[in-house]
Parts: sequence; structure tokens; C-alpha cells
Amino acid sequence: MQLWKKNYLITMTVFTLLLATGISLLVNILFYGEYQREIQSVHTEKSTLLKLLSMKDLSSLEENLFYLGENLRSDNRYFKIESEGQEILEDTFPFSFGQTDAPAILVRHKEGFYLIFHDTLRQEEQSWEFFYGKDVRALYTSHEQRLLISWGIFLLLLFLVGIIQYLAMKRIYLPVSQISHELRNPLTIIQGYAQYLRTGILTEEDRIFAEDQLIQEAASLRKTADKLLIMGNLREGRIRSQNISMDMLLNDLQTQYPSLKIENHIASVQADETLIKSLLGNLLANAFRHSEQVSLRTQGSQIIIWNGGSSIDPRTLNRLNRRKSPAPDTVIGNGIGISICHDILRIYHGRLRYRIPSAGGTEAVITLPPALIREKH
Repeated sequence: MQLWKKNYLITMTVFTLLLATGISLLVNILFYGEYQREIQSVHTEKSTLLKLLSMKDLSSLEENLFYLGENLRSDNRYFKIESEGQEILEDTFPFSFGQTDAPAILVRHKEGFYLIFHDTLRQEEQSWEFFYGKDVRALYTSHEQRLLISWGIFLLLLFLVGIIQYLAMKRIYLPVSQISHELRNPLTIIQGYAQYLRTGILTEEDRIFAEDQLIQEAASLRKTADKLLIMGNLREGRIRSQNISMDMLLNDLQTQYPSLKIENHIASVQADETLIKSLLGNLLANAFRHSEQVSLRTQGSQIIIWNGGSSIDPRTLNRLNRRKSPAPDTVIGNGIGISICHDILRIYHGRLRYRIPSAGGTEAVITLPPALIREKH
């Protein structure tokens, strides 16, 4: 597994744990607060009712307590009064529970949750056990609904952050892999020819050939360094806007590639000259890598670079147009060069697409916003 993917998995695992812990704590803190307020509410109701009962002779309140019990029951509130285990009044609770000395208990019965308070009612030399409770299932139902909503939000956030993090880390780490690929080959060649020259056992012709190879690979390293500099400028936003003569730009490129055929109808482009030159230079380098037959033509706001090499297969074409790296042996534009092309076009709100023309070969089609283009009259 690639290093950046391992880092992504580690990052997302830590994020998932922190997010899940945070959501769980938040939901439970909210529930605890509501539960405490419910306890206080029921305790206040119990104290008020107990105070009213203590002001009168309990034996004369049986009928009034019966109606009170009916009214309380209709509001999901219940009570019972007993003495020495014997009920003084009919129990209004929808279930039975054993003796308890605890001041408050929570009882689950079927689908309901009952918060029950226990206290002692004293009159003269008599005392009664008083139990007052309330069905608080609405509190737990609300908590369960909040849990479902919270975990739904958790999954949505995890999905969105996962995608954003994946794309961000891929954009950061993938160029590093591409850079190492573009640096490794020239460095290997330079090391090999340097060791070859060091032996001293070679003809004048071999020496000149080895020196030429060293110069060529050193130039390749310089191009890679230029690409890295452009990438840095893109990341930091160091971009100039200027009116670029398309004919002059293409003449410079034709100096590098004398066999390039050009058909240009664009007078100028409003952009950064270094970036546009890098954009076309990278695509031309890739085209000439696959064929000596390369042409560049403009059509409206499009710049089309064609090479007469073997057409790429549809699967690779699809991967390139989705900005995925194909296998190295099937690449028409691998390395950081094409990555830079996409970054440049993203700044100017343009795009790069590959296609297979009916005449064969492969075309790289650059589309720029018409506002940046001034055509020849």
C-alpha cells in the first residue's frame, strides 16, 4: 500500500474515533441535563403533593385521593400510600414493584420508563410510605431520536470529510511519487556514465558519447527542477497576467521541436507566459515521446496537439480524462508534467481532455475560457 494511503487511513481512523467520541459525549450530556431537570420536576411535584397530604387527616381523604389518583394517572403520574406493607389507598401504578428504601428509583416496564420517588408521610404517631412516580418514556424516546439523528450526521460528516481528505492527500502526495519517478531515471543514468568515465578505459568516441548523455540527463533534471518551481508558484499563487503573443510563443516551441507542424488562429492569450509555455511544452514533450509526427492547431478557444503514435486503449483514455494515473507503459502523459498541466488549467478555469481522432493517433485538447483568447482577424 502506498504511503499516502496509509497516512490517509491513519488520519481517518483518528478522526472517526474523535468524532464518534465527541458526538457520544454531546448527546449524553444533553440527555443527562434533561434527565436531571426531569428528576427535579418530579421531585418538586412529589414534595408539593406530600405537603398537601400532611396538612389533612389522611383517613378522611380517601375519596379525594381516589379522584386525585385518577387525574394524575391521566397525566402519566402515579402514586400509592401504604403502611407496614399494607396499601392505605389503591395503587395507581400500572405495575407492581417491591419495597425500596432508596429515595428515587428508575423502573422499566414494557415500553415505559418510570421515575419513582419514595418518602415518608407522618401524622401524629402514625407514618405512611408514600410513592410518587411519572412515566418519562418521552424523555428516552427523544434521546433515542437524537441518537439516530446524531449518528446520521456522523456518517454524513465522515463521508464528506473522507472524500475531501482523500482528494487533498492524493493531491499532496501523488506529485511526490511522480517527482521521485522523474528524478530516479536521470540520476541512475548520470551515476552509471560517471562510473563509466571513472574507469578511464574507453575510446574518445565513447567518452564523447558518455559526456553527451550526462549533459542530456542534467538538462532533464533541470526541466524537472523547473517543473517543481512552477508547482511551488501555483501552490503559493504567484501568477502574473500578461498579453502573450501566440505566434511568438509557438515559434519558441518550434525551435525546440523543429518537426512540429503549426496551424494557429489565435492572436494572443491573457495569462502567465511561463505557465502557458509550460502547459504547451509538457504536452508537446509527451506527444514527441510517442511519435515524430506531431502537430499543433488552434480552433476557437481550443488548442489541439496531435501525435501520430499508436492510439491508446479506451480504458487508459478514460483514466486519463478522469485524472487517474495509468500504468507507466501505457502513459501518453505521465509524471508531474501532466499534473502541472491540470493545475494550470484549473487556475484559468480551463480543462484538458484526450481523444482518439478518426484519422488515428491521439489528441490532447486544451479548452480555455473565450475571455482569455483574442483570435486573429
